[in-house]
Amino acid sequence: MERIIKNKQDFFNWEQFVKLRSDEHRYFLYLSDVQAVILKKKTTNLNDEETEQYHKLIQSKFSGSNT
Repeated sequence: MERIIKNKQDFFNWEQFVKLRSDEHRYFLYLSDVQAVILKKKTTNLNDEETEQYHKLIQSKFSGSNT
């Protein structure tokens, strides 16, 4: 996964995330007990099919995890 914030670029391997939590609007991908990458569930730059694939990808990476 690639993250760009204020011209700073970070890369994460899926294996780095230790757990997934979610609420109605966001996914929380935890790197540790106190550090997480937060992703919005509602996207503005994807069509319906891409949005469905986005959700399936995230959920598949954490199948069987504590969501």
